[in-house]
Amino acid sequence: RGLRNKDLHRTSEHVETHYGNVHCIMVGTPRANHPVLLTFHDVGLNHKSCFDTLFNHEDMREINSYLPVCHVEAPGQHEGAKTLPSSYIYPSMDQLSEALPAVLKHFGLRRVIGLGVGAGAYILAKFALNHPDLVDGLVLININPSAAGLIDSVASKLTEWTHTLPDTVIAHLFGKDEIETNHDLIATYRHNITTTMNQSNLTQFLHSYNNRNALEVERPIPGENINFRTLKCSTLLIVGDNSPAVEAVVDCNSKLNPTETTLLKMADCGGLPQVDQPAKVIEALKYFIQGMGYCKSLLGYLTPNYLNLKGELSPVSGKNHPCNFRPVNRRPQRQEVSRDIRSRYVTDCFTALHTYAHSGTG
Repeated sequence: RGLRNKDLHRTSEHVETHYGNVHCIMVGTPRANHPVLLTFHDVGLNHKSCFDTLFNHEDMREINSYLPVCHVEAPGQHEGAKTLPSSYIYPSMDQLSEALPAVLKHFGLRRVIGLGVGAGAYILAKFALNHPDLVDGLVLININPSAAGLIDSVASKLTEWTHTLPDTVIAHLFGKDEIETNHDLIATYRHNITTTMNQSNLTQFLHSYNNRNALEVERPIPGENINFRTLKCSTLLIVGDNSPAVEAVVDCNSKLNPTETTLLKMADCGGLPQVDQPAKVIEALKYFIQGMGYCKSLLGYLTPNYLNLKGELSPVSGKNHPCNFRPVNRRPQRQEVSRDIRSRYVTDCFTALHTYAHSGTG
């Protein structure tokens, strides 16, 4: 069923870019005509704390064997990072996205499928907007496409004065209910933020994220906004229904091309879906990658759990089959399916997701 993540060849390198060195971990060996999964973490996390639960899951073995992974860490955010020099000007979100072409060139990568969380999702989306020829698809978890407004900036300043850095990051990553009830998880991440992250460097990355520009994407309207700017690749948006990022992700969905975008709101899920419910995220990844014409062998390992999302999709006629799902209380909409999907099985399941995403609600 494929190799475990820890059994794959991995290299760790600092890649020089116009905006400083970024730490990168290449897992697996890139192959011709195969994209590479390019990951980027959120504020307060590094590639381990953000993605290890996902990539070490047994259900991820098939993807691990088929697609190499390149983890990118923002300057000074890797484990054991030294404090950045006082003369170093921390790059903006836009500049971090423009550091990625150098990473692809360094490793000889032609095309990627981006997997980002929070700040990392924003960076990868910006990268795809400016370099659409390098990006096959995007999986964006907890993306916020908006700039921080005046009220947000004031609230951020007040938080800096009244809360510790770990408190601020925890509030960014997790919802209020999760913070109050899942004490073990919060304690684990608080410990990670405090002990493995360089506090000075983390503060600068957080400041950069809090000063981001709007993503400037627009949903195309036939016959009206001819010169619209939007993501041109297939895009999967993921958010937990208890995440502090729910409204932002739904807003992002409303701004993207509905024929290329699927919104997956995961029921009973917290702020980090890839940590809280990794198996469901992996199944979503498998369907998504299949939808682009890759990893056809993954079909044999898919299960109905992916579409059985409480409150989002429900069985049709009571038949327990992953293809027999429809949106709950939604008016049927025109269905668009990726042209590269070969299998009827995948087509039916992908159509169900697209129908839900196109219903205009979260």
